[in-house]
Amino acid sequence: RRPRGRPREFDRDAALDVAVAVFWARGYEGASVDDLTLAMGLNRSSLYRAFGDKHALFRAALARYGETSGAAPMRALRAHPGPARDALRAFLHAAVDAQTRAGQPRGCLVTCVATDAAGTHPDVAAEARAVYRATDRLLAEYVHEAQARGELPADLDADVLATTLSALMHSLSLRARAGTARTALRALADRAFDALVPA
Repeated sequence: RRPRGRPREFDRDAALDVAVAVFWARGYEGASVDDLTLAMGLNRSSLYRAFGDKHALFRAALARYGETSGAAPMRALRAHPGPARDALRAFLHAAVDAQTRAGQPRGCLVTCVATDAAGTHPDVAAEARAVYRATDRLLAEYVHEAQARGELPADLDADVLATTLSALMHSLSLRARAGTARTALRALADRAFDALVPA
């Protein structure tokens, strides 16, 4: 007999959150379709119908990550009351905290997984570059705004500072993936930040 009532609605975001966790933990190549269907509670036909193949699912998971865990550093920057120097430091601290949060894989899905898949998947490489460019742009916009408010020196090169802070964040994620402790990562972030951004 068929169960009564309406069928349970498919929660695409919840399913993508699970896919993010699987790819993040196992890597692109290491996450099999069987791993994904088991974790997501879907059979193969349902997964293909909802997302396409594994590669399409990975790209959707990257987008979902960018809206959730991956957005934490920029949210911290914009939510910080200032001054700008403290807000930029908070950006790095939020990145470290997101990369070392208990109960989830370490590092960053883009830096640690997407860039690994980029060598054999040019479209993933393009998406990773787009994420890096977007981060650089948003940081540069913030630095320019802070300079206009007089919170950062006018002679700072906003674009260079932005790309360097972005690169530092991605370097920290690789160290996080390798198991470096949060306290050590924060200390490293602080030392590098103090060298980059004058008090």
